[in-house]
Amino acid sequence: MGFEVLPAIDVSGGRLAVSTARGPEPVEAYGGDPVAAARAYVDAGATWLHVVDLDHAFLGEPRNLGVVTTITELGPSVQGSGGLRTADDVQEMLDAGARRAVLGSGALGDEAHAQESIRRFAGRLVVGIEVDEGRIRSRGLHRVDLPISETLGWLVAAGAHAFLATDVRRVGTLDGPLLPAPTYNRAPAD
Repeated sequence: MGFEVLPAIDVSGGRLAVSTARGPEPVEAYGGDPVAAARAYVDAGATWLHVVDLDHAFLGEPRNLGVVTTITELGPSVQGSGGLRTADDVQEMLDAGARRAVLGSGALGDEAHAQESIRRFAGRLVVGIEVDEGRIRSRGLHRVDLPISETLGWLVAAGAHAFLATDVRRVGTLDGPLLPAPTYNRAPAD
């Protein structure tokens, strides 16, 4: 199993932000400018950036698609994220220039719609898995509380091939990744 590490740029109100338990809070690094942060990552050699529309995740409104478009114009491939729940949400992010989009954990409460997005966008879709105490628990506007093993089972069966795992308790702490990553009960392979 392989994985990628992507620099993340969280955006709220067109400005750099960080996701906290209270919601998005401004960040003053790079003067609060997400495009300046993206440019610094690209200048340092990043070829992919993960851009999160926190307003879409927490308010249900995609307010930062223009930022995604501007960042893609700098040249990196963008993975767009932030509360994407429907096929229309995913399409809107891809139309803004993202090369791939992250279907948020909040979408996993509606298995039929999630499966539709997985089929429709195939290689351009990543499934977000927000993990808290061994369960999938979304933090945004649309909350879910799902068992990991069962949910991963139907996601893989539906054709999901890429996942973005987020440890909910570490978000916004700037503590870096949780290594080694925890393991979860898996069904034995046939």
